Amino acid sequence: MQARHGLPLPDGRVPEHRQRITTVYAYATAGGTDTAFLNDTAGADTFTGRPAYATMIGASLYSYASGFDFVYGCRTSGGAGDTGYLYDTAGNDALAAKPSTPR
Repeated sequence: MQARHGLPLPDGRVPEHRQRITTVYAYATAGGTDTAFLNDTAGADTFTGRPAYATMIGASLYSYASGFDFVYGCRTSGGAGDTGYLYDTAGNDALAAKPSTPR
């Protein structure tokens, strides 16, 4: 895992000098059953879950997780305007959700 502060983001955006960006890359590569928790910030953040990787992106945060069996996008800081996007595979996928806890 790698964490960097105040450096350019992987998508090429360069943060203002006054702004601190925390960037975290996490890779599950050693086998087993691995779980990642991507936590939000107090601001508006976006969680994106794809079959191969997941991200949590906000004004001061870029978190990336790849190769995990389970990835949770966690709204822990209560930011208004948080959003989430989930993408399926070409196969037969399922989503189970409740009003308070989508899964």
